[in-house]
Amino acid sequence: MTDLFDLRTRPPAIGIMRQCVQRHELDPPQSPVGWLFGQHPLREDARAWYRGALGERAVGRSLAAMGGEWNAIHGVPIGDRGSDIDHVVIGPSGVYVINAKRHIGARVFAGGGSVKVNGQPTQYVRNSQYEAERVAKKLTAVAGHPVEVTPIIAIVDAAELTYGKKEPVVAVLSLSRLPRWLTRNSRTLTSQQIIELSDAAARLSTWGSAIPQGLPDEEVAHRFAQIDRAVSRAIVRNRLWIAGVVIVGGLIALNVISSVLTNALTALL
Repeated sequence: MTDLFDLRTRPPAIGIMRQCVQRHELDPPQSPVGWLFGQHPLREDARAWYRGALGERAVGRSLAAMGGEWNAIHGVPIGDRGSDIDHVVIGPSGVYVINAKRHIGARVFAGGGSVKVNGQPTQYVRNSQYEAERVAKKLTAVAGHPVEVTPIIAIVDAAELTYGKKEPVVAVLSLSRLPRWLTRNSRTLTSQQIIELSDAAARLSTWGSAIPQGLPDEEVAHRFAQIDRAVSRAIVRNRLWIAGVVIVGGLIALNVISSVLTNALTALL
């Protein structure tokens, strides 16, 4: 294992983008008719990874905009089973692991140890706590002193996020609230500690893992960008077809109404 690779160079959502690219490339190519009518270029399996990647990228952009002493490391590989941590964030108020969850137009409820999406329970709290414990153990081992890690669940693109009477045991935040929540907390780390912990978190040896074999991160990001453009263009084509159908349907309806009225007036006269 080498520490020449700095994890701070990894783009947000690189792990989930890799999954999306791999699944998409296993699928048969889209038919010309499907392309013409703006059919989604991804099958459902790859589409789920695609949606998740957009959520992680949104969180990554929000963290990058914080600047200052805040450091974010994305797609941290941990263990030997190919799993990774969405975001490890180190700043003046401490160390955090952020689990990004994108639920477009959903109703999300958080209270006590529960997070529900459209009324359905999830394992988000348990998983986030487990990730925080793993990161704390790894950083404590390399830092030589106890490192406390706080888990956060970041909700992206939900229609609403409501809270119960019991405060969530893990912070559950909308993307818009995330930066303010991080910066409002009291300072717990010195500037030197932030540098040391950030450097430790950027080393592969800290996590006892390795970058996944296969395409390099840069190529994965490039291929995902191609997929993203294809999806955007398909949406445009699909909407144009829908608009065309509506316009043609409206013109036909107007023509029918006009003929009926003309006939009615002719009969009256």
